[in-house]
Amino acid sequence: MFLNLPDVDLVENAYRIAIRLGATPKIPLQTIDVFPVLATEASQTGHVHLTLASVTFTSKTALGTDTTLGVLHNPNW
Repeated sequence: MFLNLPDVDLVENAYRIAIRLGATPKIPLQTIDVFPVLATEASQTGHVHLTLASVTFTSKTALGTDTTLGVLHNPNW
């Protein structure tokens, strides 16, 4: 599951807090360029910066399940 956050700083802060709370990184904090696929392949000039990260909180009990959570910021959403 990924939570869409309204700001890049919130993504960075959520990731750092999760790591401090003992979560294991699954997808390190990163920003990637996303180029949209246009209906006509004439020009691909526009792109956005997608910022994301994912962590797993490991269960402390024998019968518990691990919880994986991702956060992202997509300026198009």
